Amino acid sequence: MKLENLDELKKRFECYCEKCITDEDIEKSLSIDTKIYPHERTTESLQSIHKLAPFGEGNTEPVFLLENVQIKKIEKV
Repeated sequence: MKLENLDELKKRFECYCEKCITDEDIEKSLSIDTKIYPHERTTESLQSIHKLAPFGEGNTEPVFLLENVQIKKIEKV
């Protein structure tokens, strides 16, 4: 492609995107498996979840919703 055609390509690409891509297509979403309530946040429940491992293709790691939780510290691993 010649450099002088770059603006035309950009216009066509933007036109295509406006016609074909909806707001729903670009919204991020996250599938939650279940909500974890405060009384369920125990060492025993965490150990039960670890028994479901190994996680990977065909056995995806569960995603839980924890509401009203404050993160106090993040460590890089």
